[in-house]
Amino acid sequence: MNTISVNKFYKYLQLIRFPNLFTIPSNIILGYLILANYAEYNFFHLFILIFSSLLLYISGMVFNDIFDIKIDRIERPKRPLPSGQVSKKTAYLISVGSMITANLLVLFTIGTPSLFITIIISVLILVYDIKIKKTFAGPLVMGLSRSFNILLGSSPFLFSIFTPKTSIQIIAIFLTIFFYVFLITSISRNETKDLKSKTTIHFFFCLIFLIIIAILILILTGVFNMISTVNLLFFLTVMIYLYFRTVYFSKSLQFLVTNMIVSLIFLDAIFISGLSDFYLSLLILLLCIPTIYLRKYFYLT
Repeated sequence: MNTISVNKFYKYLQLIRFPNLFTIPSNIILGYLILANYAEYNFFHLFILIFSSLLLYISGMVFNDIFDIKIDRIERPKRPLPSGQVSKKTAYLISVGSMITANLLVLFTIGTPSLFITIIISVLILVYDIKIKKTFAGPLVMGLSRSFNILLGSSPFLFSIFTPKTSIQIIAIFLTIFFYVFLITSISRNETKDLKSKTTIHFFFCLIFLIIIAILILILTGVFNMISTVNLLFFLTVMIYLYFRTVYFSKSLQFLVTNMIVSLIFLDAIFISGLSDFYLSLLILLLCIPTIYLRKYFYLT
């Protein structure tokens, strides 16, 4: 492969936010573990769900750049689309092709419950990127699209009998992911600006710490296994670190947003240890390694 081909391939990886893809599998695995019994594990279905989710994420990222191309020509001119290194036509082929493939995959390999969820996610992606990204509803839709990724993981069992405990678990996880992504999306709207006031950051982290307290209450009331407090403490330490780095060491909002995206894996690991196996959650945390390493060479936002 010559230098030109390597550079072109690199631009495509930039376009799809390659490091971010490592934050997707933990969502699906978490959703799968909520309702699946060990005897019901179907690793082929799990692989298809992860792959379909990755395709939907790629579709959303590329659509985002297509509809933001005018702004990016001013604020991010070196990125693949605004710089012309990837054509708009090619970007459309990637985004539309990825979305259609994701929906067809789950239809023909898993069934209509999974298709129902991928259609909802597809609609949310299109509504967000085309219509309401810049409105107050943008972060709400982004939060919902990521939360429905949890339901996509659970989709093979969605019509199973729910116990009171699994019902509380799936609602708690859905809402936690929703609010966390809602907060990330809200703060990311200012990532290209320098905030003169730190009030927004203080308020943002107050809400994050409230989420942590809510998870702790769920653990202490027996909704999730006590061992998950270990991962919760780790997550809390990371959030405190990000808070002080952002507020007192004048780190940029892009630094904060990038690390909050990576921390989605930490959040999933808390719930995975609370549902299943602590050692499995440690394996999930390994997904942070390529994400953290690759962000040196790719943008995440």
